[in-house]
Amino acid sequence: MGYHERTYNKVVRASNGLDFSNGGPLPRALMVGQGTEITFTDQYGNQSTIGSAASVEVTRIFDGLQVAQVKTIASGYAFLLW
Repeated sequence: MGYHERTYNKVVRASNGLDFSNGGPLPRALMVGQGTEITFTDQYGNQSTIGSAASVEVTRIFDGLQVAQVKTIASGYAFLLW
């Protein structure tokens, strides 16, 4: 398993309906908390769901997602990272 360090310059708590498709840099990572289910679209319009409201996991960072719009957060919390 490879480990690497990554530096992020901006962190924003995600909420339903956040839209970044109007220009500017897109968030490059998503940090999802324990028991969180989040649905989002990427820069190409593909819709994805990560996590599960019933899951018991540690907080995870998903790097390289390019989140354009947050559709829904079913439970828990998530942060967008630049």
